[in-house]
Amino acid sequence: LGFGDGICANIGSKCSSPDRIACTIGTSAAARICLPYGIVPKGGDCDGGYNCDNFVVPFGLFCYRIDKHHVLLGGALTNGGSVVEYLWTLLNLNTNGAFLSCLEEAAL
Repeated sequence: LGFGDGICANIGSKCSSPDRIACTIGTSAAARICLPYGIVPKGGDCDGGYNCDNFVVPFGLFCYRIDKHHVLLGGALTNGGSVVEYLWTLLNLNTNGAFLSCLEEAAL
């Protein structure tokens, strides 16, 4: 059984439920959220309280199935490094220490 790096990033960062979004930033960047979404058996009803309505992936995002009860919905950017530079400027962070302190506060 294999998994892609997207779901592994979500699980590793404890973002395996709809109340947390995983953001990974490198050369590229991605934000992903794990959502409950069941599969309706042919001729059957959805059970287990999972959302089985028609699901539409918003334009520009991606979605793939994790298991029979969940999907991973997300979006990607090709210039992930620019996000860090943008945050430095936006938050007026002048040193690596200031940036790391900001990240630590955001994690709380």
